[in-house]
Amino acid sequence: PVYRRYVDMGQFLELLVGLASPGERTLLDSGGERAEIGELARLIAVHSGVDVTRAVDEHASRDDYCPDPTAFEAAARHLGVKLLPLRTQVDRTIAGHQAQLPGGPR
Repeated sequence: PVYRRYVDMGQFLELLVGLASPGERTLLDSGGERAEIGELARLIAVHSGVDVTRAVDEHASRDDYCPDPTAFEAAARHLGVKLLPLRTQVDRTIAGHQAQLPGGPR
């Protein structure tokens, strides 16, 4: 299993710009929804109509690189940035990608 946090890039940049102050230093791990990579693949597959299969090595150690999102979430609240759920992030990304395809959305 591989776990990561996912945040909309536009929202991430909005937070960075909102936190930027001349002469100040801020350390901030990104936050966002925590999900296993297989969950992300299944969300994407819903839109593509493709079956997703995944080989999982039962002997491999869990890969869980998910920093504490507390400071990130506090900054989002402070700046009024409502963080999007992973499903919404996927929906928006796929819609944007399809709009760029020759002949329009499919």
